[in-house]
Amino acid sequence: IGEYRLTSGSSEGVILNTVALSIGGSVSISEITDVYVVYGSKISEKKAGAGSLSWSVNEAMPANATMSFSVYASFNANVTNGQNIGTGLTVSGVGQSSAASITSSNATGQTHTVTVGSITSTLDPSAPVSSLVIGNTMPKVASFRFNTQYDTYTISDLTFETSASQVISEIVLKDGAAEVGRRPFIANEAIFTGLSIPIQSN
Repeated sequence: IGEYRLTSGSSEGVILNTVALSIGGSVSISEITDVYVVYGSKISEKKAGAGSLSWSVNEAMPANATMSFSVYASFNANVTNGQNIGTGLTVSGVGQSSAASITSSNATGQTHTVTVGSITSTLDPSAPVSSLVIGNTMPKVASFRFNTQYDTYTISDLTFETSASQVISEIVLKDGAAEVGRRPFIANEAIFTGLSIPIQSN
C-alpha cells in the first residue's frame, strides 16, 4: 500500500532506529490487518491497523545511500468497492559520527482505490454459427471466452443448457486442446463440478 525511497546525506551515515507509518483515506483502520514494512533486506513485525504503527529498527545506512521502504497490509471483508487508502512514512535515527538525532520529513505515499474484481463469459468468435452435424461424431458446438478485471479467478463449476438434449449423448469440455471432462445432459443441463481452471487477471 506504499513505496518509499529514503536518501541519506553526504556528511555522515545514519543508524535508523524508528519507522513510523500513518494511514488515511476512507478505509477504516479497523478494516486493516497485518501491516508491515520491508526495508533494505529486512521485514518488520506485522501489526493491526488500529494499533501503533511504529517499529523500532536497528539499520545502518551509509552516507549518500538510498534505501527502499515497502508497506504491505491485508484488508478484511468489510472493505468495499470505491474505498481508498493512503499512507505517510517518517524515519528517524542518529548520525553515525555525531550521534545527533535525525528525522525525515513525513513523506506522503500513493493513494490506492479498492476495486472489486469481475469475471464475465462471452461467446468466442471461433464458435460455429451453424453447421451440418453427422450422427456419432463429436463436432465443436460452442466456444466461450472468460474475461476478468482486477483479480484472478479459478473456475470450479460450469453448467451448460440446451433445448436439444435428446440428440446429444454427452458434452465434452475442453480447455484449449486439453479435455477437462464429459457429462451427459440431464433435464437439458450438463453440470461440471470440482473443476480447477485458472483465469489470470485482465
